Amino acid sequence: MLSSAISIRTSDGHGIYDKDSGDLLNAPKPIVLGKHIWLGQGVIVGKGTTIGDDCILGAKSYATGQDIPPNTLSAGTPARVLRENVTWGRRMVDNFYAEGAEVDRHSPIDDKKRSIASRIMSAAFS
Repeated sequence: MLSSAISIRTSDGHGIYDKDSGDLLNAPKPIVLGKHIWLGQGVIVGKGTTIGDDCILGAKSYATGQDIPPNTLSAGTPARVLRENVTWGRRMVDNFYAEGAEVDRHSPIDDKKRSIASRIMSAAFS
């Protein structure tokens, strides 16, 4: 899942060269994105980064030239692992719903429930 304003860049955009040899000092490197990852708003993933399966990278984090292990929650600049042995789902957080709303806490939220919750929230805050 990709949030808004993320940047995934395999290069620095401009070359930096050794003045004497002419060698490129900042060569592009691949990025590997695992399966079932969640990149939060404003995340930057730079060249040479591998993000393992089932990872969460918190909002405004910066990961470059590093390996983010599978099943981890990472955040920060530079990104660092904050918690291991995690996963995530698209189900809405139960606290999102207005008090008293019917919520099935054991199955993913379907469109009908999401619509009902949206109407409850609209009524509660109007």
